[in-house]
Amino acid sequence: MHSALILNNNMSYFMVVKVTIFNSRGAPLVLPPVSLPPQMPKSFSLSKLTENARGDFKSGNIQIFYHGPTLAVTCEVIAISEKHRISFESMEIYSSTRLDSIVWLPDADTRGQIALTNTEPYAITVTQTLNDRRSDARHSTLVLNSRETRVIDVRELIDERRDDPLAALLSLEHNGAPGALIATGFIFNPKNGFSSNLRFVDRSAAKSNQLSGVGLRFGPASEDEGVPSGTSFRAPLLIANASNTQTDAHIFVNYTIGANAGRVNLGQVSLAAGEVKQIELARELARRGVVGPVKDSGIDISYSGAKGSVIARLTSVDASGDYSFDVPIKDPLAGAFRVGGNNLWRLDDGYRTVLQLKNFTDKVAYAIVQVRYEGGNYNPDKIKLEPFQSVALDIGQLRDGQKKDIQGGVMPKEATEGQVIWFEDKMGTLIGRTEVFNIESGIAISCGCSCACPCPPSFDSAEMNPSSVVLAVGESQTFVPREWREDCFGNLYPCSITSEIEWFSSDTSVATVDSGGSVSVVGVGSASIVAQFYSTVYGYGCQPITVHPGTSGTVTAVRVQVGNVVRGGTLPYSIPPTVEASVYVTITPSLPAGHNVQLDVINGSSNNGIASISGNATLTSSGFTTVIGGTQPSPGYAGNLKIRARLDGRDVAFSAGFSVCAHPINFRQDGPGVDIGGGTLRFTYRWDSDGGLIDQLDQVTIGEIVSYDQANCTNCTYYPPNPPFQYAHVQPSELTYSANGGLGVDTHSNGSITAGPAASYTATQYYRYWCSRCSSQPQILMGPLTIRREVLFSNGSWFYIITKSGYNAVRPVP
Repeated sequence: MHSALILNNNMSYFMVVKVTIFNSRGAPLVLPPVSLPPQMPKSFSLSKLTENARGDFKSGNIQIFYHGPTLAVTCEVIAISEKHRISFESMEIYSSTRLDSIVWLPDADTRGQIALTNTEPYAITVTQTLNDRRSDARHSTLVLNSRETRVIDVRELIDERRDDPLAALLSLEHNGAPGALIATGFIFNPKNGFSSNLRFVDRSAAKSNQLSGVGLRFGPASEDEGVPSGTSFRAPLLIANASNTQTDAHIFVNYTIGANAGRVNLGQVSLAAGEVKQIELARELARRGVVGPVKDSGIDISYSGAKGSVIARLTSVDASGDYSFDVPIKDPLAGAFRVGGNNLWRLDDGYRTVLQLKNFTDKVAYAIVQVRYEGGNYNPDKIKLEPFQSVALDIGQLRDGQKKDIQGGVMPKEATEGQVIWFEDKMGTLIGRTEVFNIESGIAISCGCSCACPCPPSFDSAEMNPSSVVLAVGESQTFVPREWREDCFGNLYPCSITSEIEWFSSDTSVATVDSGGSVSVVGVGSASIVAQFYSTVYGYGCQPITVHPGTSGTVTAVRVQVGNVVRGGTLPYSIPPTVEASVYVTITPSLPAGHNVQLDVINGSSNNGIASISGNATLTSSGFTTVIGGTQPSPGYAGNLKIRARLDGRDVAFSAGFSVCAHPINFRQDGPGVDIGGGTLRFTYRWDSDGGLIDQLDQVTIGEIVSYDQANCTNCTYYPPNPPFQYAHVQPSELTYSANGGLGVDTHSNGSITAGPAASYTATQYYRYWCSRCSSQPQILMGPLTIRREVLFSNGSWFYIITKSGYNAVRPVP
């Protein structure tokens, strides 16, 4: 068995503690002063502390002395036997001359021991009364000398001849000063590893007719427990009437299965004076259809007798007995420092730590939690608990999942121990404890140390997140006010606000705000966003005082607009490959220091093509950015590229869609028109690519379109004067050819012609192109050009003449 003394420094500075260990006979061992780090636990092996002591220090008691406020340092003793897979802890506070406990020996192999300690400098007499209702109450007395510790075997206390299961009420009364007697105990079964604490209750401290507990397990185990598959938990509840009159108790169990929460009324239990009853909660819940696996479960007991007249104990244990978890049952309103807890957590050597919280009221409640570790702390958002709800917060999951806290911080992955602090937001609403357990070793410890403050943390200050922000017109931003609470030692806790919040904007022409704090920017300028809420300051005697503070943040609103990639004319927005274009970006007004607009081109791909920003990619005021064309898109993917403007990393404006595509330029006649005979006139034309490479025009079509000025129709047949022209033209006529050769030949011929009479007609010709990459409409390359055809009589003969661009071809007409 390994025993350890855990000292927990609740202060924000080093504390010096004097530790005196008394052996069972009261002989002292005064140890050198111990320095405790701020807001951290420190563990000491009792065998190490006593290794040089004279006399027998295998059992005894410990006295802690320090200069500071009440509960500035808390302590507990933990005993663990990994060999036998059992564990116990002791950390009780008593202030009367009577203590009560339910002694429970679940089977013949279970043993129990009770340690009684006299903390006074004089002897006291202790009267023990055991009532198991199977025989008359048995009384015995013993005398404890100053600082003496006496260990009593529970079987001997009952009747050494009986070796069967037992549930009995044990009362201890002494003649010393209130609180002079400390009592703690445990039961264990060395054959199967079962262990549980025997907790004594100071009934004089009771404040209500209610008992509550949290962290109950029953039925099939949850998968995340880590216990062997098929493990199922029993939940034997023992409830006792420690008064002299009959009382009735009502038992309620709350639980969560999956995402569904429930609460079951198990009915009334009548208890005679001194009677102890055992109720198997797992069986009773199964009878009502609640079979699990469950999580976040708790128990509430209300009773009709005087305050403190009913006590209870509860242990969740599997069928083998090896996995047992104590669920302390207590008056939720008892204790001067009951508003919160300060307990150790550890995640080393296979240990896990879970904070168990329960709302024992019929109203919504909130918990403030802080996880402390060496060098810092982690602050989850306020935890909301519905009426009677239980919540489990797994410290390991918070650390390993790197879940951000309310300030955006995470727990260091190397953190393995520290303090977990919790407070109820409103007095008289919550109970809590931590479970530190190691499934592989079969060890489970329940830590329920009170916090060191009599009141919940009070309102200290408020802040807005963000405190200031620059937004573009059309953007929205949720503002979140946060308050800081301060405990009695000056420790601060950041908290979300759970009261109703009133929102205001100082200038609604710039920004509006809704009831949820969502701010919408509607115009250029600056506005303050104000939140007012309600909070609490605790005065003398923890009297709550409602305050109505406020906090604000600032919105600076600008307008950001991105111009377009203009090609000119009626062309779609586009840019040639490898060519740069300037695009104007409007930022009104200029941005404050520390803010900028970043520009890039989005949606680039093998189908959409690619472009990029080649100059002035970051602006703080209106100005030009430069975009350069890259690869061309596939046909049918035109206009998918956009210039994006990002204000401080947020998308706020876009250009119109554009494409990267090459178009023909420098369309020109190559040499003179040539009369190739037979009245046929031929022209050669050349062109270039504005992207620099002629094969970039593989998706560009070049063509001519010819219309006839004497025609009075469109998309019809044009008939020139006949005779002499004995043919017709399609009106208009078109001819196309691929542009990626860079050269085209246009030949103008004629049909059947008669000799006379004299006549002529003209046509108008344009050369144009269109691009399937950017889906452009036909664009004019050259024109209008006039083509004249005529038949005339000259020098005694008829001739046909075709003329274009100052060149002609002639043939005689027989």
